[in-house]
Amino acid sequence: MSCGKPRAACSPGPSRRRREAPVEADAIAILDWRAVAAQAGIIFGVLTGLWFFFSLTQRARATPYQLGEAFGENDAVVVNWQDGAGYVRIGGELWQARAKASFAPGDAVRVARKDGMLLRVTRA
Repeated sequence: MSCGKPRAACSPGPSRRRREAPVEADAIAILDWRAVAAQAGIIFGVLTGLWFFFSLTQRARATPYQLGEAFGENDAVVVNWQDGAGYVRIGGELWQARAKASFAPGDAVRVARKDGMLLRVTRA
């Protein structure tokens, strides 16, 4: 394929020139990483918000002090007592209690058993 001129003078015609990528492709590539970064930021923000929300709800649902199966190991202090019934404090919580014995405020008692929300106590 010679054009009849010296080789240096022969240049490919406009149809044979290598086409360069349009400038818009670079702009699209820039927008692509920004869109990905924005989506990653939104996902991170949503997940962080959900984690924060669920951690607060779990903290609010935390179970208070509970009596174990071995009630004899739970010592209580009498807060108020009258006529075989009153209130005792165990682990910072007040419980309604009953006993056949008489106690004064400040006496140490031991939990004998639990009947629903009522404790049966004996002298420690």
